[in-house]
Amino acid sequence: SSGKPKGIVRSHRRLLSSARSTINFAHLCPDDRLIALTKLSFGGRDLLRSLLCGAAVFPFDIQKDGVLDLVRLLKSERITCYQSVPSIFRSVVRTFEETDRFPFIRLLQLGGELLYRSDVDAYRKHFPDECILTNRLSAGEAGNLCVFFVDKSTKIDSPIVPVGYPVEGKTILLLNHEGERIGVNETGEIAVRSRNLSSGYWKDPDLTDARFRTDLITGERIYLTGDLGKILP
Repeated sequence: SSGKPKGIVRSHRRLLSSARSTINFAHLCPDDRLIALTKLSFGGRDLLRSLLCGAAVFPFDIQKDGVLDLVRLLKSERITCYQSVPSIFRSVVRTFEETDRFPFIRLLQLGGELLYRSDVDAYRKHFPDECILTNRLSAGEAGNLCVFFVDKSTKIDSPIVPVGYPVEGKTILLLNHEGERIGVNETGEIAVRSRNLSSGYWKDPDLTDARFRTDLITGERIYLTGDLGKILP
């Protein structure tokens, strides 16, 4: 993080909507076995999703036990859904032997950092044909924002993989300095409009007022992420 740590108020609605979004777009089910590389106290998102869809969840402390033990766990426990930031995924891939394959993994969920075309090449080499890779954009204040699906035949034209399209219940806006919406191929601040956002920052009304708005027409909340984005054709 490049800023001062802040407390985000996450409501029951916000957590459930985020869990439902992931369950729906990832088709999570009772047969799935998920690896959880984040602390369960970090929003409890992996545990919540698993409980709601009946899947098994396997917590793993990668800082304590290391990448090699993680690779062994993926194989021995027949993990079907892997989720991490791209940099951890690259560390995992670097340990692979040339012939290493992971036949049980059907879903790779990556996000939180730039995802590169070279990461997609590694996915195509080491994971089964029916496995899907997703690149996600999310924020603690808003949950999942966008997701991009990649299969073995998806064409990636640029070195950086797009973050894709808005998830259910979220509208993505790109705004200029005056707060007006901009069009395709223009760069602007990413904002999200939804009924399922955080209610603000803990004991920080000034920051809450600066980052959150109310849409006077729809009554939905708008969160200004502070990040820049561009919508491609």
